[in-house]
Parts: sequence; structure tokens; C-alpha cells
Amino acid sequence: IASYIIRNPKIPEDGVPYWDYDDPKIPVAPRDASAAAITASALLELQQFDTTNKGIYVNYAEKILHTLASPEYLAKEKENGGFILKHSVGNYHTGEELDRPLNYADYYFLEALLRWKNLK
Repeated sequence: IASYIIRNPKIPEDGVPYWDYDDPKIPVAPRDASAAAITASALLELQQFDTTNKGIYVNYAEKILHTLASPEYLAKEKENGGFILKHSVGNYHTGEELDRPLNYADYYFLEALLRWKNLK
């Protein structure tokens, strides 16, 4: 899965994927900060077990974290309903969680940041 994500040409250069990796509407499909946060956290966990690809995983996770920490995805204080990340997709088909903040996006973002901090 890590290899698929890292090498997938449909994922934008900044590492934040579309809500569906194969949406026929790419590049106008919604981006998903929650998927990016989950990926970053998972790669930082995986690097402990796959030392051959450790550098690749850490570099890709850092790219994602830098993007999520940018003004495009990081909410300003007292905005976004108190959530940290903007632009997540939870349930595209109903439209209920489309381009919304999601608690698990924030959770995995914080988890990834903590894992990254502990690498140093």
C-alpha cells in the first residue's frame, strides 16, 4: 500500500490525495486531508519496521506534514469549528462530510506529528 501511494501518479505533488485515488473527475475531485494525515502517520510507523525504505517513508511523510501545516489545510485559531485541519472527505456519496473538518483527520495529524517529533 505504501508503494502504491508513494508511486501513484494521480496523487498531487504535495502528497494530499483526492478523496478516491481513482475518481474519474481527477483533477477536479475533492482533496482529502484526512487520507493524507492517515498516510503520514502510517508511513512514520512503517519506517520502524522496513529499514530498507525508511528514508523514502520519512521523506514522503514529511512532505505531507509540510503540506498539511500550510495555510491551505491548517485552520486558523478560532476558525473551522475548532478543528485543526480543513478539507477532509468522510462521506462523499451523501455529501454530508465533503470538504469538512473531521475529528479523525486531526487525530492522525497529531499522531503523525508526534511520531515525526520522536524521530529526532
